[in-house]
Amino acid sequence: MLIGVIVGGFGSYYAQHGHPVEAVFALGIVTNALVVVLLCVRAVMRGERGVGLWKIYTDSAVRRDVMLENPKLSTDSLLITGAVLIPFVLAGRALLARPHTP
Repeated sequence: MLIGVIVGGFGSYYAQHGHPVEAVFALGIVTNALVVVLLCVRAVMRGERGVGLWKIYTDSAVRRDVMLENPKLSTDSLLITGAVLIPFVLAGRALLARPHTP
């Protein structure tokens, strides 16, 4: 949710200052954040519970079961980790693009 709010602000900035490509990227990130929040709310309302990070790291049987059920988990995690860096790249571009006043 926080990422969506922050990136939404950058997207608004980009849209108002004539940077449509960056604005579209920001819109995609905000949309993705909203989907994640809605899926989380739905899971909580259904009473679904996850395995928990602690068990994944401490219980080898649970870790093995999770990896068998989700064979692409490591690849997907790497993609998500890379995608999380996009807001920082956008922030850097915004800082570099702002006009310098003497």
